[in-house]
Amino acid sequence: MLINGPEVDAPSLVEVSNAIRALDVAYHRDDYATTLSGLPLLITEARSAVSEASTDDRAQALELMAQTYQLAGTTLIQLHAFDLAHQALNDALDAAGRAGNDVIGGSVITTMCWLMLRQARFDEVEQLAVVTADAINPSFARPNPAQLAVWGWLLLRAGAAAVRNNRDDDADGMLNAAAAAAVRIGDRVPTALLSPGPATIGAFCPTTVAWKRVESELIAGHPDRALELARTAPVSERPTSNNRNRHQLDVAAAHLQVGQPDDAQGVLLTLKETAPAWLRHQRLATDLVSSIIAEKKRALGTELAALAELVGTER
Repeated sequence: MLINGPEVDAPSLVEVSNAIRALDVAYHRDDYATTLSGLPLLITEARSAVSEASTDDRAQALELMAQTYQLAGTTLIQLHAFDLAHQALNDALDAAGRAGNDVIGGSVITTMCWLMLRQARFDEVEQLAVVTADAINPSFARPNPAQLAVWGWLLLRAGAAAVRNNRDDDADGMLNAAAAAAVRIGDRVPTALLSPGPATIGAFCPTTVAWKRVESELIAGHPDRALELARTAPVSERPTSNNRNRHQLDVAAAHLQVGQPDDAQGVLLTLKETAPAWLRHQRLATDLVSSIIAEKKRALGTELAALAELVGTER
């Protein structure tokens, strides 16, 4: 299990922070083997840092432990190990609470909501996200970028749950509020909000919100509108690779739904080249490739056959 690891001397907080950054980079490069192999030692080091921390350093050590467990939970969700992910995120929430850091705690909740969305627990996601966002209650007049970012992410999660519960108007309202938060933060994010800070904070921006709006339109049954919004989404390098890739899957799905299987296949082939390890773990990709094969109703070409093999589609 991830929580077990070798006994180590207590590292410095800088060393723990650097180790989180290194594994976070590996995760976003879709190098899941490196991330998984490094997590047991990192968790042990983070625990050791907490146990050996001075009174002055204890809160920071607990924050780093929370971020360590959040990274573990995020990785495990990606690999469909949902029970272990839930355990890791509970440990992250406990550490954030002991540190008294509501921003990190709120960020962990965004990851917990992602896990629950994957489990189709839509009512629970919306309630948890809204209650947590209300507790953070950031000021727009004197904005704290970290608070605004976490608040915005929570509303994106709540909106994702609402649209899946066939409440499109409520979802749209939540997306509008998240968009306002992204605009208020602006395009310049302080270094302190980037990795290894609370996961996803630095990635929150108008582009992220625009991509989630594309997803919402797709789920609501408006693929033509989703494609239109995708074409006009603002360009930014801020979003994480995972969010960028997921958006491309939504674009592929929209193309397929409007009767453009060749365009959908083109998007998926690009993902196969740029993010094969990530694509392999996406159930939506498997469904899309199966649908493309059914649409074509002829012998598979070499490219489509290789794509089907990557995502595990039965032909």
